[in-house]
Amino acid sequence: MLGIFVSLDLFLYYAFWELSLVPMTLLIATFGRTANRRRAAIKYFLYTFIPSAILLVGMLWIYARTGTFQLPDLAQLAATHSISGNSAALWRARNSKIRMLIECSPVDLAISLCVIPST
Repeated sequence: MLGIFVSLDLFLYYAFWELSLVPMTLLIATFGRTANRRRAAIKYFLYTFIPSAILLVGMLWIYARTGTFQLPDLAQLAATHSISGNSAALWRARNSKIRMLIECSPVDLAISLCVIPST
């Protein structure tokens, strides 16, 4: 678990993240409170594995764009907006979020039905 917090490499971070899921799944399957503990362990594993797979895809996309897994290098590239092929994409995404927060009611935000007009 400590490796997750001290890794300066995205790939190493992902490896430590996945390694931390296996013992937790085994603990749930072994020491669960109810008779359905194995089912709960499988659900836990699936609920954590699917987002981890999405994280891996995102990390591979970042690697394809930058050629590095090193977090300090990626932080420097993000500070200069060098990761996106189109620097206006980051600006537009930021403004869309701000516009959504201003123009939509909390109910619309909660159910994600707010339509953002394009400029």
